[in-house]
Amino acid sequence: MRVLQSIGAGALGVALVFIIIPLAPAQMVPLAPCEQKCQREYEDAAAVCGRMQDQAQKRACQDSAYAAYRSCRNNCQHQSNDCLEHCKKKCDDADDECRDRCKRKPKKDRQNCYSECSNKNGKCLDDCDKNCK
Repeated sequence: MRVLQSIGAGALGVALVFIIIPLAPAQMVPLAPCEQKCQREYEDAAAVCGRMQDQAQKRACQDSAYAAYRSCRNNCQHQSNDCLEHCKKKCDDADDECRDRCKRKPKKDRQNCYSECSNKNGKCLDDCDKNCK
């Protein structure tokens, strides 16, 4: 209030309010077993490199360790993609079989049958996403 009075009549008063919102700590996503293996191997290799005295050898060792780590992680990713593709193929095949069974049902029962197939397929695909990480 004193600040507004000292400015004089006709002046606009502006109040700044700062709200501090604490941020939640970052959530670490656990590594998949394959990636854990890569991380362990990288840490082991880095420890060996760290004990080297010659800087040129140390740098070459670190570069080699990192290249092996990247290759390992790429292999994990490839395996994960293979898992997902294989799993989704199985879901698609099961869905095709389910829909073929629906075609053999009386017309009045087909719509419910197709709905059940869609629900099962959706759950199957969700399970693939969860299990192939």
